[in-house]
Parts: sequence; structure tokens; C-alpha cells
Amino acid sequence: FAVLSLIEFLVMTIVLAHWLACSYTLIGRVSGDGELAMSYPYDPAAFDPLNQSWIEKAGLVDMYDDGALAGAFRLYGAALYIALNNIFGGSCELTPGNYVEYYVQCVMMLIGSSLWSYVLGSVCGIISTLRPEVVEHRQTLDQVNALAAARRLPPALRVQLRAFFEANK
Repeated sequence: FAVLSLIEFLVMTIVLAHWLACSYTLIGRVSGDGELAMSYPYDPAAFDPLNQSWIEKAGLVDMYDDGALAGAFRLYGAALYIALNNIFGGSCELTPGNYVEYYVQCVMMLIGSSLWSYVLGSVCGIISTLRPEVVEHRQTLDQVNALAAARRLPPALRVQLRAFFEANK
């Protein structure tokens, strides 16, 4: 069950990364003025943060010259890179090009970090219970320590009790 759960978390992360990448590509295609042009990399004076998309800002517009499928595949790769950076908290050099994309990026970071914290917490829980005999031994020692404290046993007897349970582990 532990391996199955870990595979489930991997699939969940891949699906979320795909959804985030597709949505960010869509936002990049329709935000700004809606026309993909290579004005920013060649003419910095023409840069308008309200009329550019992250695709234009990163200089990825020329991807479409090779054909629709090849360009879409390359653009999806860039968007997937951005999505994975949002999920895992990495730094990304492909930044939003306008204010709508900044808001979308913020939502992507919130969703990605929430999923990642859920996965990390669940994986830690799974790993901590992989060896039930160790968990049971630690709980027994906790109960012995609580009993010794409640009965106010002398320190030497407490050490002997713990040594007995360690020897019988």
C-alpha cells in the first residue's frame, strides 16, 4: 500500500503540473494584446507590460515558425517548466509579461505549494509507519516512561526498565 500511495502522489503531481502548464499557456496566448509579436527582445523601447505576454517576453514567439505541432510542443515544455517551478518552489527565469499573468502565477503558486505540502506530509506519514515493530517499540517505551514518572520511580530503576525493554526489542 505504501508503494501504491507513493505512485498515486506522483501521478497527482504530474496531472496538476499538466493542468497548470496548459492553463498558463492559454493565458499566455490570450493575455496582452492577443497578438504574439517579437517586439520586446529586439526593441526594448516598445515594451508595454500591459500588452505583452510571457511568451513574447521570453522570446518564444518564433517557436511557431517550425509548424503548429512543433511550436506547441516546445511552448508546452516551457509552460511545464514554469508549472513545476511553481509546485516545487523553484526559481524560474521565465516571468509573467503582464498583470493578468502575475495573478495567474500567484494562483498557480498557491495551488502548487498546497499540493506539494500535502504530498510531503503524506509521504512522511507513510515512511514513518513502514516499520510497525519500531513504532510499537517506541510507543511501549513512551508508556514505560509515563508509568515511571507517574509512580515516581528512582532514576536507577527507570534506567533498568528501559534497558530491559531495549534488550527484549
